[in-house]
Amino acid sequence: MLVVDDEELLRAALVRYFARQGWMVIEAGDGDEALVRLAATPLPDLVIADRCMPRRDGVALHAALAVERPSLAARFILASGDPGAEDVVAFRERTGCTVVGKPFPLAELLAHAERIVGTPQPDRHCA
Repeated sequence: MLVVDDEELLRAALVRYFARQGWMVIEAGDGDEALVRLAATPLPDLVIADRCMPRRDGVALHAALAVERPSLAARFILASGDPGAEDVVAFRERTGCTVVGKPFPLAELLAHAERIVGTPQPDRHCA
């Protein structure tokens, strides 16, 4: 999975949590960095991205993925401090993607990830 968030401590916590759950995790600090990482790595099973980030936010990242990698755009979770904001609601309605409110329980985020792509397979486990 790819975790994209400009809050370094939150991103590190998500990376640790999902790695402990058996996921291989790559990370990026914003949407531009995420696109660079995606170009250099095998396509992940899922993207979790923050709504508000510098340079390219989560909504703009999803728009780029919808053009460049539509199968990945369908496996996208947007995290937002204001999930009821008009633009976030419009994003959810337009894309059908999962939106989670920040702060979120990690177990809830894991449940969404597993619902979207299933549980990690043994070949995806981190060493």
